[in-house]
Amino acid sequence: RRLDPQIFGTPQKPLGFEPEIGVPVENRSVSGNMFTTTKELTPFSDNFTRINGSFTMNLTDNTPVDVNESNDTAEAEFNFTDPTGEIRYRVVLTNITRVGEFHPVFGGVVDGIAHGKTGIDTRLEPTSYAYGAVWGVGSLYINDTLVSDNRIIHAMAIERVRSPEQQGYRLLFDNELPHRGIQAHLVMPEMVMADNGTMPEQPVPTNYTLPNGQNQTFIHVAFDSPKLQGLKILDFNNATAVMTGNMTRT
Repeated sequence: RRLDPQIFGTPQKPLGFEPEIGVPVENRSVSGNMFTTTKELTPFSDNFTRINGSFTMNLTDNTPVDVNESNDTAEAEFNFTDPTGEIRYRVVLTNITRVGEFHPVFGGVVDGIAHGKTGIDTRLEPTSYAYGAVWGVGSLYINDTLVSDNRIIHAMAIERVRSPEQQGYRLLFDNELPHRGIQAHLVMPEMVMADNGTMPEQPVPTNYTLPNGQNQTFIHVAFDSPKLQGLKILDFNNATAVMTGNMTRT
C-alpha cells in the first residue's frame, strides 16, 4: 500500500505506527525523506481484479459507545466469485462485536468518520465518512460448503475511496478524496474470534491461488455504487483539495 504522508508522516517524524491499526516503521520503504509503500503485502493495495457479486446489509446504530449492552443491530450477506468465476463465496454476518479490542467500535455499528487519521480501524484506508459500518464475526461458505466459522469481519458502506477504474482504481490519499459517491466493502482479515474473546491469526481458506503461485489468505471485496436507503449520498467536489488550496502560509 502506498503510504499517505498525512497519516504516516516522514522518516524524520513518523506517525501511525500503533499496533494492529498502524504500520510499523520497520515495515515501510523509504525514498529520500518520504515513506513510499509498505514492505509487506496488505489487503489495501492498488491491485484489483473485477469479479461478480452482490450483497445486502441492514445496519442500525442505536448505541454510540462500546458496551456489552449495545442495542446496535446488523444483518449482512455477501455473495461473490473468484476472478475465474469458478469459486463461489458466501459470507454471512452471524454476530456483532460490541466492544472493540484494538480500537472503539461504537457498540458494533457506526455512522461517522473512520479509518486513516481517526485511529478507528486500519490507517491504511483513507480517513473517510462511513454511511454505516459494522464489526463482527461471520461464516465463510465456498461453493455452498461451510469452510470457516467465527471469522473476523468488517463490512461498511463508505464514501468513494478509490479512483475510477479508468484511472487505475487506486486507493486514494486523504487529500484526493472526492467526498462523493458510495462504495461498499467487505474485509475479512487473517483472524478469527476465539472462545475466550481473543483474535488469533488464522489465514482465510479462500482456495484461490494468486498469479504469483501463493494462496490468497484474506478477502477484500469492493462493490461500486450500491443503493443506499436512510441517508443521503455525499456529493461534494473534492472539498479536501479545495480547502487545502485555499490555505495560505503566514
